[in-house]
Amino acid sequence: MSIWICEDTANCRSDTINRYSFTEKCLRGEFHEEKQAYDLMTVVVMRLGSKGESSKDNAIRLLSKMFSMNLSYEEKLDTLQNEFQISVSREISEEVQNVCNLSTGVYSKGYDSGYDSGISAGEMKRARETAYELQDMGMSVEKIARAVKVSDDMVQEWLAERDKMLVK
Repeated sequence: MSIWICEDTANCRSDTINRYSFTEKCLRGEFHEEKQAYDLMTVVVMRLGSKGESSKDNAIRLLSKMFSMNLSYEEKLDTLQNEFQISVSREISEEVQNVCNLSTGVYSKGYDSGYDSGISAGEMKRARETAYELQDMGMSVEKIARAVKVSDDMVQEWLAERDKMLVK
């Protein structure tokens, strides 16, 4: 099984979990394989999004809070202990610190990109989401870049990152 965690999703996809698995469909003839011979992979996609921190699903709520940019390291440890009754060992504490550092690094990279192009991090996020929607409608990179007011290179980078995530 493969589990994908998508932090930043469109609001309509926020706070959802989907499972995808292989099925058999005979296109010619009537031979049927045993299910265990082809059902070798299952993918679970957990979409956190804006509704994640208040989700009724414990897994989504926990992951959303651990990846949150709004909670400090101490608040995340407190959440583990008090909300989820998880004993925080030294190893868990270090992993939470790593997640905090990862979140800060991702935020900084996004902020730097937004700063370089003259738009805020929030506007950059909305521009990226709009770029994805425009690509889904078949719009060219050049037209997307003009529509969201960023460089062609930035749009190409976003779309390449999205393609990598969809392929995984």
